[in-house]
Amino acid sequence: MPGHVTELEQHVEATPGNRRDSNRKEFRTAGTAYLLADDARDTGHSIRVWTRDVSVSGAKLSSNEEILPRKFYLKLLLPQLKDQLLECEIMNRDEKARVGINGKERREFLYGIRFLNVLSATELPTQLQPLLEPSSTSTPSGST
Repeated sequence: MPGHVTELEQHVEATPGNRRDSNRKEFRTAGTAYLLADDARDTGHSIRVWTRDVSVSGAKLSSNEEILPRKFYLKLLLPQLKDQLLECEIMNRDEKARVGINGKERREFLYGIRFLNVLSATELPTQLQPLLEPSSTSTPSGST
């Protein structure tokens, strides 16, 4: 099963922390955020992310790593988006301290994102191609 959907039991009002116009559905699935290079010396990298909820216009993402650029590309494990990427923009950020099952504290980064565009393989920026190759091990230095 590629994800898990449940109905939110209450209507969510638009507040500064919740600005999406569309109704949200709690939905959990994994994905990859592709961050383009800042300059010619960098090749860019990818970060593993998980959805917390989704709507037609955006989502809440969780990650163990910080996403610094405001815009990035997102691949979600959804059959409907099999050969497509979402162009996204971070609208708000939060950071939480979590304690893992091993008792160690870790940081969790939360992002409210807006979907800007759905792109097929032929529409992707050329900078993104090396990150999508199966042999690519593009992670930021110091990451595991």
